[in-house]
Amino acid sequence: VAVTHLSADATFLLSYVPIHPQLQSTAPGTNAAATPFTLLLDPWLVGPSPVFHPSFSTQSHTTPPSITHLSQLEKSPDIILISQDKSDHCNEETLRQLDVSPGGRDENVRVFAVRGAAGKVKGWFGKIKEGRRVVELRDWKRAKRDGVVRVEIPACWEGGTIEACVEITDHRAIHQWEFPTLHSALGIRFVTTYIPVTTPSSPITHTHLTMFTPHGVPPSGLLPYLTDLSPPQQAPIIDLLLHPFTLTTAPLHLGGKITLGIPNITKLLKSGVGVRIVASAHDEKKEVGGYVRSRIKTRRWGREEAK
Repeated sequence: VAVTHLSADATFLLSYVPIHPQLQSTAPGTNAAATPFTLLLDPWLVGPSPVFHPSFSTQSHTTPPSITHLSQLEKSPDIILISQDKSDHCNEETLRQLDVSPGGRDENVRVFAVRGAAGKVKGWFGKIKEGRRVVELRDWKRAKRDGVVRVEIPACWEGGTIEACVEITDHRAIHQWEFPTLHSALGIRFVTTYIPVTTPSSPITHTHLTMFTPHGVPPSGLLPYLTDLSPPQQAPIIDLLLHPFTLTTAPLHLGGKITLGIPNITKLLKSGVGVRIVASAHDEKKEVGGYVRSRIKTRRWGREEAK
């Protein structure tokens, strides 16, 4: 899985090629899936981002994103994931850059969004044909198995068969006072099964789990899912955690803790969860205007300090 941070904030591109671990190349003839399967997370590239109303809060990038238009991506994203319904995650001006018209570059893109965001995107795109749907994700802890969305990924291998998919899940903070709509995470789990020609009855399965939580989510919101995935007597593992390093707080009536920062990562590790890689998300020093500007406090940790 390759990760490209398209902005200094929360916009990422995940690129996945299901390739057998014994193969060291994605050259033609070794892997027919050399074109990556891509997931675009929380695209916000252009324009200001108001919250509720510009007089209440508005944010703007201070670091220019690496691209300014979605057409500058090497290929149309296969999937777009939207973790929040606010405009710095679900951005109308950016999403309207997609050409979803019949025959358009992005006509086959699929959008998976949390409740609130899904309805907005459906309104912006208008009527979407079968096969290019906007799907509303369900809270995993309420829906359990029905809360797992599986998308097949085309793949093959000359020495056998590769069956690959990505599982997408939505996880929320458990308690209402933890603001579940704000403190949430999207699980992105790539599952690859290799079925050798010589021993088809002995498939080999590999997984890679990314947790994308741009505001942070309390460990209690993730542990049931992570425990469910883990073999007995083994600690749960997150391969890649995209999480804010910055602790952002406001008065309680304005949301209290907005991004949970390094202290929440520490809590997650102390809860027994193993994390292989942690990458900063939603930490851009944005230009903030409106009523909330003077009421927000931040505590930032740099990479070395975070270690």
